[in-house]
Amino acid sequence: MRIPFMRMVSLPRGGQKGIRGAAVNVPADLGPVCSLLPRLPDDAHTVPLNLKWKLEYRHAYIKVYLCFKLTERKQSTLQVD
Repeated sequence: MRIPFMRMVSLPRGGQKGIRGAAVNVPADLGPVCSLLPRLPDDAHTVPLNLKWKLEYRHAYIKVYLCFKLTERKQSTLQVD
């Protein structure tokens, strides 16, 4: 399998994208990656984190997934409600 890399530029009108220069195809072995993905959140060992400006607000302004191993190290600094 080959992964294409292209330089994408914005065209002057219409909000469309175009390709500038040559396209480069890089050979890649995606067999190991395809066997691992897609992963369920439980298998990925990630923790969802929703950051809000204030606790009174309903919606979060940033939604991220943190690696569980990293959160174990920083457990003392995180506050859990």
